Amino acid sequence: MRLSWVIYPLISFIIAACLCVLAAGVSVRFIEEASKDAINQSFKEAGLTWAHAEADGLQVFVIGDAIDDAERFQAISVAGSVVDAARLVDQTVLLDNDDGYSPNFSLEILKNLSTVSVIGLMPTTSDRAGFLKELAKAVGSDKQVSDLITVAAYPSPVNLEPALRLALEAVEQTEIAKIAISAGSVSVETIANSLDDKRKLQTSLGRSTPKGVTLFLKISVPRPVISPFVFRAIKLEEGFRLEACSALDAEVQGQILKSIMAYAFEGKQSCQIGLGMPDVHWPKAIQNALKALDSLAAGSLTITDTEIKLVADAATPQKEFDLVIDNLNTVLPDVYTIQGVLPKPKVVCGRGQAEFIATLSPEGLAQFRGPIKTTVNEEVFQSLAKARFGKDAVYTVLSLDENLPTDWSIYVMAGVEALSLLKQGIVTITLDEVEVRGRTEHETAKADITNQLIEKLPQDYDFRVKVEYAPPRKIEVYVPSAQECLAQINGLLSERKINFEPGSDRVDLEGHELLDDLADVFKTCGEIPLEIAGHTDSQGREEMNQKLSQSRAQAVLVELQRRRILTSSFVAKGYGESQPIAPNDTEDGRETNRRIEFNLIHDQTNLQPDDLAKSKSQPKEAADEQN
Repeated sequence: MRLSWVIYPLISFIIAACLCVLAAGVSVRFIEEASKDAINQSFKEAGLTWAHAEADGLQVFVIGDAIDDAERFQAISVAGSVVDAARLVDQTVLLDNDDGYSPNFSLEILKNLSTVSVIGLMPTTSDRAGFLKELAKAVGSDKQVSDLITVAAYPSPVNLEPALRLALEAVEQTEIAKIAISAGSVSVETIANSLDDKRKLQTSLGRSTPKGVTLFLKISVPRPVISPFVFRAIKLEEGFRLEACSALDAEVQGQILKSIMAYAFEGKQSCQIGLGMPDVHWPKAIQNALKALDSLAAGSLTITDTEIKLVADAATPQKEFDLVIDNLNTVLPDVYTIQGVLPKPKVVCGRGQAEFIATLSPEGLAQFRGPIKTTVNEEVFQSLAKARFGKDAVYTVLSLDENLPTDWSIYVMAGVEALSLLKQGIVTITLDEVEVRGRTEHETAKADITNQLIEKLPQDYDFRVKVEYAPPRKIEVYVPSAQECLAQINGLLSERKINFEPGSDRVDLEGHELLDDLADVFKTCGEIPLEIAGHTDSQGREEMNQKLSQSRAQAVLVELQRRRILTSSFVAKGYGESQPIAPNDTEDGRETNRRIEFNLIHDQTNLQPDDLAKSKSQPKEAADEQN
């Protein structure tokens, strides 16, 4: 009886002890797994794909190959924000890159009308997620970006980040492109719709190219389809004038210009290159037709596809003109047909010569003076003029004359269409001819006007086109000085502040809104030498404050890069607690001392090499939690 009183309590104690040991083991295991999973998740969020955590009891081991001390410190700091730092065991290893090996970091972007893909190798220190976000923004919401990028734990080569930003500019400004990116180099192969578009793209990307980056451009311009193919020349007493010329390619253009050089043509000559040449003998036909025109005292030559129209001066003898036409017929291929026109003077009995004059000022104001045959013609004319030049830009002084020929309204309408292709000019319409004179900002306007008049005017009606091409003047964009830019920046910072999440270099929401406004200012400033200075209060260890200020200054630099600001002349530098502007013994003073400043660099030779190196890289170092 007494023995049972001893055995039963003993058995109970043994069972309780076993349960406690089991519960302790389960609890430790749970803590191990929870700590490990939480730290690995934090590594993933911080972009530290090279690091991982393992747990043994309450101890947590941080394992991985770090590029430098900055990455190692960042990993330990991230892990220390999850568990007590006393539980951490640092087992990271610095990569030995003394042999100089570095992989070939490069990307290739393929963009077409429906899809975009990017493939290549990036360093882990680059902001891959930010680059992909900017790429998606550049291509638009209607296109899906295929991500085939891999990363490697090696230092980022110099000038890779500026090259990535230039590539994003190229993506945004092209429809179809192949863009190859490497450190300090961007190669763009694309297609432009016209020569003007090609020049605009060359200028835009050239201006966006940062220092240290070489841009290679290969822009193809598909030849337009010219219909009809036209050649037109006029012979006057003072010499020849070329009004329109079409050529299949540069070789054919050279053959035509060689034929033109044999005659006294005024000004510099050129041909519009495009598809649609009606016959392989086109250059030869022009050469023979020019010989026929030269044999006349005066006249005009118009070749439209395979139809040749030769108009002589009214004073030319009929036999002489017939001989010219016969000789031309014998040397031309059978595919070409010839129309010879020997006009007679046109006179309106009792009223003299009718004349309609249309003028266009450089400001875009159009004036029309002259006779119109009927009120219906007048209404149609008014509608066309207002459609071409704008309702408030048209001034008309018109009179009715029922004695005008039936085709008069056709001449007037053709003159309005011709005037609409000019920047400044005058169109004179008589019963004998239409004369167009002026200036244009479009290289093909002269040929376009000629084609329109050929299409709209009767075959026996003559016209002259004397239009000069004047490229549009470049508009100089005002770029504020560095001091003016800094004044605008400081004006924004006087009202708001770039704040960070406690104990980290992550900019908070209000800080991101301020950086958006600062980026708008920087986009108007061009390239200025600027220091982004980070400052902290005096709480915490001085070494940690120094690292935190550097990390925060660097974070601001990275955020500006993400907003596509050229930062090749920017330097991020941390001053820690060394430059307070308020007492550190009050909360308000400490808040004031925790700040980001922008300062002009007046003498870049005073910068230390490591400062310049820091501005190229993008480390994210954790900081003392008291800041």
